Amino acid sequence: VYFRPMTLEKPKVLLPLVNVPMINYTLELLASNGVHEVFVLCCAHADKMEAHLEESVYKRTMKLHVIHCENSFSEGDALRHIEQMHVLKSDFILIGGDVIANINLKHVLE
Repeated sequence: VYFRPMTLEKPKVLLPLVNVPMINYTLELLASNGVHEVFVLCCAHADKMEAHLEESVYKRTMKLHVIHCENSFSEGDALRHIEQMHVLKSDFILIGGDVIANINLKHVLE
């Protein structure tokens, strides 16, 4: 779903849902499931994402990395870009930053 014109100035994942940026729900899901390192792939407005994560409470318990990729339009593009950077050293979970869920990922992470 596109959220223009709101996303002309900030990424969709920083738009609020119940006064909380959507990405915070995703970060909470990952943190509550024991994830310690997160790579956030940004296609636009990476500077705003970096600023948000720098102020985030999640940076105390997780390593948060912002990856700039202006040519990523799908999950496949994102995976190709991440693979080319050689940042993944083991199994991983690919999840959209606008996912609002309360699921147990611990079996997936084992």
